[in-house]
Amino acid sequence: MHLNQFGQIIQKEWENTPNIRKEIILDEFIIMPDHIHGIIKINNNSTGVWQYATEYAPTFFKSTSKTLGAFIRGFKGTTTKQINLIRNTPNFPLWQRNYYERIIRNENALNNIRNYIKNNPKNWGK
Repeated sequence: MHLNQFGQIIQKEWENTPNIRKEIILDEFIIMPDHIHGIIKINNNSTGVWQYATEYAPTFFKSTSKTLGAFIRGFKGTTTKQINLIRNTPNFPLWQRNYYERIIRNENALNNIRNYIKNNPKNWGK
């Protein structure tokens, strides 16, 4: 994928996440023309769980909790604000309201999802 200016903002904010949220560890991700796939691990004073999130459609809430929902809300909020500033479209929704999430329970599932993400660009539009 060759990212345009908006895709570059999304990538920059995704990759900056561990600097903002120390509990987040990033794994495989891909930014597609109309969605993003990513694997993250959240260490929140428990054992830590790998989770997979897909967000379709390129809402702002604040949360201090260390959850996938808090991460997604913050990520959507900051990318929407930055892109809307460039497009001069204040308060225009960029992302769909919800997202798909899945807990990754073992190494085999983790590797399968990594491969799915890596192959997503060549399978897009099929």
